[in-house]
Amino acid sequence: MRLSAEIFDAADNAKEESLSLVSMLASAGRSGLFAGPKPFELTLNINDNVLEVASLSCHGVTESGKVIDVEFDSNYSHTFDTRLGIPSGSGADAWLLVLKMHGRKWREVDEMYSESEYTFELQGENTRIDADSLPVGRIVNRYGWRLDEMDFVPPCLFVRSHPMYQRQFEEASELLGKISGKCRSSENCVARTFLSAVWPAADNVLITFDKERDMLTPDRLYAGIQQFVNSFVIGCRLDEHINLENPEPFMLYVRKPYDRRNLLQDIAQGLALCAEIVLKVETVCAMTEERRSVPEEPEPEKKPEPQKPVKNRWDGIEI
Repeated sequence: MRLSAEIFDAADNAKEESLSLVSMLASAGRSGLFAGPKPFELTLNINDNVLEVASLSCHGVTESGKVIDVEFDSNYSHTFDTRLGIPSGSGADAWLLVLKMHGRKWREVDEMYSESEYTFELQGENTRIDADSLPVGRIVNRYGWRLDEMDFVPPCLFVRSHPMYQRQFEEASELLGKISGKCRSSENCVARTFLSAVWPAADNVLITFDKERDMLTPDRLYAGIQQFVNSFVIGCRLDEHINLENPEPFMLYVRKPYDRRNLLQDIAQGLALCAEIVLKVETVCAMTEERRSVPEEPEPEKKPEPQKPVKNRWDGIEI
């Protein structure tokens, strides 16, 4: 059989479909970035309402299982036009930059290598992202269009997938470590019910974060912080020595529903509450009482038991 481009394309398509099935199974149908050989990085050039993707380092998977393995830099390679016009007249002050994978299509990079075809699109913030796409950035109109590097992170499968989630993980571990240390060093604290709720909760979350750090997801990071704040609220409600001022922010955070698009902001809000809890725990641990030592009562002297009369063997046996 004569080898042709169609045969090689068919083989590549079969491998791509098999890889998609494996990826979809491994990610449980979720989409997002995973930790690659290089950290995620995106650089944009925006001039006169025209956006150009200058460079992108992105490793992830779409909801449909398509693997994203993009190392793009227009300074070294320019395989396709990455310029996009920013829609005007819509009144929108933010747009999502979406990377869309095109199945069973290949783009020739050079004579020896072809890559899976992908393109970039701009979509509204509330637009549903299709199963073959992944949002990689957001641009906002704040005195001109620019890349939002503070309030947006692409969906991530793990905390290690993006530096911003990694920083939040380290901050959460540091705050919970401070709380656990203050509880451990407290002596004669009157708020024992409060400590019995907060101290083990902080230690349990810390143990989970430490042992699952390589596979910890942003969802699990959010849940751990939310669980700890809930234990703090319970401890304050049950302890008769504590009256929590302005408990509303803590209680609202405990009941906050899951929202993947605002996950970064929800974790940041929980970290701000944990920073407040550090100061409150320090105040509670200073509420001590002097424990009086109760003298032990002397044990009563034992009277010697009277000896039973011993019968001689010749006295006979009573029956």
